[in-house]
Amino acid sequence: AEMNVFFPEYRALWVPEMSCHGMHNLYTPRGAQVRDAHAWSACLDEAVQLFGLESDVLFRSHHWPVWESVNVIDLLEKQRDMYKFIHDQVLRLANQGREPIEIAEIVQFSLPSVFRTSSHLRETYGTVNHNCKAVYQRYLGWFDGN
Repeated sequence: AEMNVFFPEYRALWVPEMSCHGMHNLYTPRGAQVRDAHAWSACLDEAVQLFGLESDVLFRSHHWPVWESVNVIDLLEKQRDMYKFIHDQVLRLANQGREPIEIAEIVQFSLPSVFRTSSHLRETYGTVNHNCKAVYQRYLGWFDGN
């Protein structure tokens, strides 16, 4: 659960954990429920649509601020697109009968360069490999019948 807050008098958007300067994890090591990459992408899109042009600053709980609406929009849109890409590719490959480890490798090597070169999408707390397996886990679970 996450709550974003827009402060119109300061043209400031607070997205505590929804956006950070790095890739977040979709499955936490502490064992919480797998986060929904599709819903995460949609929430980032909603933040862009509702507050992107109105925000002169984006700030979060654990990271430095981002200034100017063009930079706020760029950051949120790239993060939105990255989570959606991971989500969609995992489901596409799973529908082809691929296994989680194979899917994670394929997605890792097919990640568009814009996601690999954006500093705020770098693999830190979360990784492409880990997040691909999380998406698979959310929809199909870990049990393979053996």
